[in-house]
Amino acid sequence: MLNKKISGYLLVLTSMLIVSADSLLVELTQAASWDLLFWRGGFMALSLSVVLLLRSPKKLLSNVRELNVSSFVAGIGFAVGAIGFVMALDKTTVSSTVTIFNTAPLFTVILSFFFLKERIARSTLIAIATVISGVWVIFAFAPSQSLWQGDLYALIGAIFFAIYLICLSINKGRNAELILLIAGIIIMIFAGFNGASPLQLNMQQYIYLFLMGGVMLPAAYLLVSKASALISAPEVSFILLGEIFFGPLYVLFILGDAPSNSDMVGAAIVLTTLAAHTYWQFKHPEPTQG
Repeated sequence: MLNKKISGYLLVLTSMLIVSADSLLVELTQAASWDLLFWRGGFMALSLSVVLLLRSPKKLLSNVRELNVSSFVAGIGFAVGAIGFVMALDKTTVSSTVTIFNTAPLFTVILSFFFLKERIARSTLIAIATVISGVWVIFAFAPSQSLWQGDLYALIGAIFFAIYLICLSINKGRNAELILLIAGIIIMIFAGFNGASPLQLNMQQYIYLFLMGGVMLPAAYLLVSKASALISAPEVSFILLGEIFFGPLYVLFILGDAPSNSDMVGAAIVLTTLAAHTYWQFKHPEPTQG
């Protein structure tokens, strides 16, 4: 049992450290947002296709037949969430982007209340109110309209990523890789329709994009899916919150871009609240069904 726990912790910790570098690679690529999104989605779809085909072509066909409406809604949710994340990084700071985007679990609770009729625990209501205050600090003290727009993109991304999480839960985690493959195709098509020029990048940019979409993102989400079978959801969520700290830290060390004071205050409020709420859930589990 202990070995399983340790394995789960190591898997999700590795995933968190990998996905924390996503913001850094977006900044290093220095490509137009739609060009970046085209290859981010394309490489993700390609790598997951290879994984699924190598695993079992026959099983892939049966999994395709199992897809339902919620599977495609999950794919759309992930795709719009990913688009919002990249567009946010183009407009605002890494710190505010990853902080706002990591509020997705609380939006999951809110949306579940309205659409799945799941009740919200009192501790979660307190956490939601506190997180809103932290996000407000980031929005209210954004020094320019461009940064404010970027924060809004991150918020939209968090909401749609929450939709992805809800649909994944409805499907009980089935066909997670296939859903991500669908999301990658949607991202690529959407970027193409919005004027992407994917063949005008240089070799260094293609390398960064392959690492991002073809290696890091699929690996990170596959590690989380494996870890979820070994440790509880609150434990997974708690470790993944490290992205709020490590994402901006990578950018600070490599590029020298420091977050603003308002970003740090807002991030501190959000990170502390989400961490405390996750710990409370772990120690005091409450029923979520009405």
